[in-house]
Amino acid sequence: MNGQKSRNRPLLARAFGIKQTNTIDSAQIQLLTNQSSAKQHCFLAIPVKSTVDVDLIKPLTKFFEASSTNLSVKIADLKTAIEAFNRLRSFACTKSSHDLQLHLSSVAEYYDQLTAFECKLITSLSPRLEGFRWKDAFDSGKSFLAKSHTMEVDITVERLAILFNYGALLSQIASSQQMHTDEEKRMSAKLFQQSAGVFAHLKDVMQHTLVKQCTPDLRAEILSLFCNLMLAQAQECVYTKAYDDKMNPAALAKISAQTAEYYTDLNKIMNLEATKSYWKKDWINVIAGKSYGFQAIAQMHQAQVNLENQEIAERMTRLKFASEQLLAAKRYLAEGCLREIFLEIEIEYSTAMKENNLIYQAQIGDFHALPNVPKATLVKAIPLSSPLNPAFKDVFSSVIPTNVLNITQNYDRMKNEQLRMEADRLNEHTELMEGIVASLGISEEMSPVPETVRRQSAEIRAAGGLKELQARLNEVSNLRARIKEILADIEKTLDKEKRSDEELRQKLGINCHRLASNGLTEPFLKELAKTRTALTSTLEEDKLSKKKFGENWQSIETLSKPEKELYPLFPPRPNRLGDKTPEAMSFLLKLLDKAQEIKCERVELLKEINAKRTSTSADDMVPVVSQFKLCSDDNIIKEKVKEVCEPIKEEVDKSLKKQTMLMNDVEKWTTRFPAHTSSKSPIGKTHIEKSLAYGYEVFRELNSKLPKRIKHCHNLLDSLLRLQEKVNDFYFARETEKDELLRTYQQNVNSASISESTSFTPNVLSTAQVSFVPLTLPPYNTEGYINAPQPNLLPAPLPTPLYSTQSATPPPAQAFYQQPNYGTQQIQMPQYGSPPPPYQVPYPNYTVGQTPWHSMGQHP
Repeated sequence: MNGQKSRNRPLLARAFGIKQTNTIDSAQIQLLTNQSSAKQHCFLAIPVKSTVDVDLIKPLTKFFEASSTNLSVKIADLKTAIEAFNRLRSFACTKSSHDLQLHLSSVAEYYDQLTAFECKLITSLSPRLEGFRWKDAFDSGKSFLAKSHTMEVDITVERLAILFNYGALLSQIASSQQMHTDEEKRMSAKLFQQSAGVFAHLKDVMQHTLVKQCTPDLRAEILSLFCNLMLAQAQECVYTKAYDDKMNPAALAKISAQTAEYYTDLNKIMNLEATKSYWKKDWINVIAGKSYGFQAIAQMHQAQVNLENQEIAERMTRLKFASEQLLAAKRYLAEGCLREIFLEIEIEYSTAMKENNLIYQAQIGDFHALPNVPKATLVKAIPLSSPLNPAFKDVFSSVIPTNVLNITQNYDRMKNEQLRMEADRLNEHTELMEGIVASLGISEEMSPVPETVRRQSAEIRAAGGLKELQARLNEVSNLRARIKEILADIEKTLDKEKRSDEELRQKLGINCHRLASNGLTEPFLKELAKTRTALTSTLEEDKLSKKKFGENWQSIETLSKPEKELYPLFPPRPNRLGDKTPEAMSFLLKLLDKAQEIKCERVELLKEINAKRTSTSADDMVPVVSQFKLCSDDNIIKEKVKEVCEPIKEEVDKSLKKQTMLMNDVEKWTTRFPAHTSSKSPIGKTHIEKSLAYGYEVFRELNSKLPKRIKHCHNLLDSLLRLQEKVNDFYFARETEKDELLRTYQQNVNSASISESTSFTPNVLSTAQVSFVPLTLPPYNTEGYINAPQPNLLPAPLPTPLYSTQSATPPPAQAFYQQPNYGTQQIQMPQYGSPPPPYQVPYPNYTVGQTPWHSMGQHP
């Protein structure tokens, strides 16, 4: 019926979703399209192993508690990591996902975590983690094996089972590709090769691991078969792409012949008596069918090559054998599998038979007498990468065993010592080579200045030379002088305030109740003492710096000059140019170019050495310690140091050997020069070089110390300026307070003396109101006026005057009035033609506000 699946189709055809198609005769062949139904490849995908959910929180907690003596972390800090580890297993093993890529990522992350955990924490003395139950991959109704198998394993076999699932998922993703585009074909071939690498790795591990019990799918012979199956299917993907790209028949013959060989070997292994009972008939049929099918395909393409070479008899023999193999393949494969290429074989054989019967009449010979079809292997098992997930992060990264920490420290110490020795060897021989080259004086264009002196001079010039160093020394001196000046000014101000306070206390006596200066100036004095101590502590060092500069300023000045101005200090040998032969000169120049090349190579080699002289992370040593678990710690360190330092040592030896050969050639060609004496003795040159070297060291020392000294002085100066401002404010406030106290004291004294005098009322007064301030005399005659009231009080109104306000003369004096006694001073006041103007109290509303220091002079 239309739309219903046929019950008569083979089980494998139904499993792979291959639709039943009608037989296509030769008249319908040209209508064949590239639809997916015509290109079914019947790829075999390995199922994943199944397991049961296990709660790892309690077992892991007990494991860490038992191993706590060898760990550098507390068990309480690992709670989050243990829970994360448990979730990883749940996602990778028991949570089903329709997204194969997502499932593959979960399995890869869990495998990486298991590997890190086992390498770092599983030792011969650690407790075993057991209780993981795994079933065979082909168990239950989906199994291709004869019976079910279940095993209970430890964490080591757990890791192998997870890796098996990783390879199985790769095969499933590769088999699910539609094979419509080139990208899908390439992806399928790549995934099959990665899966082959996984099973090859598992086979090697199982061959060298003593596992007491395991399911059949983890046996070495089964894993080897899985690896070869993945390679065969990867080669088939390559052939499919080459066939669709219409490559030449010779290339297609080689690729298909290798594919046929893969499937033929698999067919032989699966039909062995020892393993045949493991497999269901469907798997054996697919392998056998593809073995016969690709033999037919290879012979068909080789027959096309024979046709191009006009080898008709061989062509007919191969096509006849291909037709026989095709019939055998159809007996095993599901209908529609490899249909397109099978139809081409039938067409090719039918056409060849007609042409041979009509035209060639060639005899069909013995197939086994023909040469074998050449093969081309285009696939290989891709090695297992570590980690599987590039974004892997160890949840137990904080857990480092103590023995790994000790190994890491000892390894770093030994490695750095070896690398330092190699670097010293290079530097020593480089200096020797530079000295030999500098002593030749081969060309006037070449600098006679030694390389070391040139390097030192360039560094000093880049740093500013003598002028910059002198400017910094002067800046330090100026800053110290300025600091001393401010210190003296502050001390002077405080001393002045102290004397002022003593004068006030002398004048007021027991009436002075404000705080003494000693208590108020104590913080200022402590700050001054602290600053003076800091300044004094650097005095000796500054003197030593000036002394060194004074003794070596000439060497520093020399090194500050341009390179050409240093030539007179190192003159070349006289008349050297005219004495050497052109041949020797030319060859020596080439040798010196080689010496320069050696120096450049050594610069790069020294950079590589310094890059390796860094501290090693303990995490980097964990895989090494795990790899050599049976070796002692010393042997592990020696092997690792040898692995790192041996290539460096070989490079250094190679460079030194090149230098030895070069210097021998230089000596050979230098002997052709006549002997000459140098204008400067070797002793004199050595003395100059030593003097310049010492000046260079002094410059470096001062140039590194002076900026810090300048910064220190600037900090002292800033703090002193702030202190000076505070002291000045303090002094001003105290002086203001002193003036207020003196004014108040004087007012109190005057008020007391006035209150003792006799009060009276005059009988003739002006109409103007007058107020009297004892400290200020009025600008007119006070006779006839009443005594003024107390300061800051308004006077009482005066009586009406008896004389006219228009009178030009004052009224006559009264007999009963007695002039108050104001002292011995007699004041003659001017006479007014009119009544005197009213006198106002100066600043009647003025009151002195409190200053910041006002309360300091009063007791609470």
